[in-house]
Amino acid sequence: MKKFITRVLILLVAVASVSSCKTVRKLASNNNVYSVQDDVQLGKEADAQIKADTKNYTFLKSSDPNYRQVNAYVDKVMRKILSANAVPYETEFNYNVQVLKNDVVNAFATAGGYLYFYYGLMKMLDNEAQLAGVVAHEMGHIAFRHATNEMTAQQITGGLVSLGLKIGGAGETAEQVAGLAYNLAFLKYGRDAEEEADRNGAAWMAKTDYNPYEMQGFFKKILDSDRSPEFLSTHPDPANRIKYIGEVLKKMGAKNSGKTYTAEYQAFKKQLY
Repeated sequence: MKKFITRVLILLVAVASVSSCKTVRKLASNNNVYSVQDDVQLGKEADAQIKADTKNYTFLKSSDPNYRQVNAYVDKVMRKILSANAVPYETEFNYNVQVLKNDVVNAFATAGGYLYFYYGLMKMLDNEAQLAGVVAHEMGHIAFRHATNEMTAQQITGGLVSLGLKIGGAGETAEQVAGLAYNLAFLKYGRDAEEEADRNGAAWMAKTDYNPYEMQGFFKKILDSDRSPEFLSTHPDPANRIKYIGEVLKKMGAKNSGKTYTAEYQAFKKQLY
């Protein structure tokens, strides 16, 4: 099987040389050379490196006031999305939330289940359902393995032919694995991946008591904001996302109703200062 995958990917390298970026990403998503366990290992390594980068990331610490309450609140939202029993790799990946105190309007995820949410983003939102929309989207990136799909695509376009090697195996040193892992925090996904995360995140929300249309709320906040959030540098046009999410929800017959937990969220936001 390993030799077969290697032969297939050598062919993909040749095909990619005359294909569009979108085509290469599609080929990579169907031929991800990393195993599910590789996602777990890379995510764990990336998480350790991100935490060690105290210059760029300021994590909420156990010694900080309201540490337990803030983490528990965001974790509760994530667990509710998982309760839909529709998220791939629920048991294989260790889905968990991390909170950063930086006043940055952004969120991101790495492979294997690691989710990161900034104070700046959570302060901007109006209710818990909007937060759930962001959480569900980031979980979508993890569940559909967009990080290692993207890394596979980059290797194809880079002309690498040693793609059949396992992470941490004889063909790769610990330094190489560490380098791959650190890049996970800076990957920029294609439109198809962003839409897949939105589409499935909306479907998961529709299986909870949240109003799934509130997933559009964050993007509406971005459009109304006079800030220039980091989110825009790594994600597609919010206006297009609002339209796409609405179309997806209408197609699946989801009602524009459900809970927003606005009062609870406003109380939660007071703990972020």
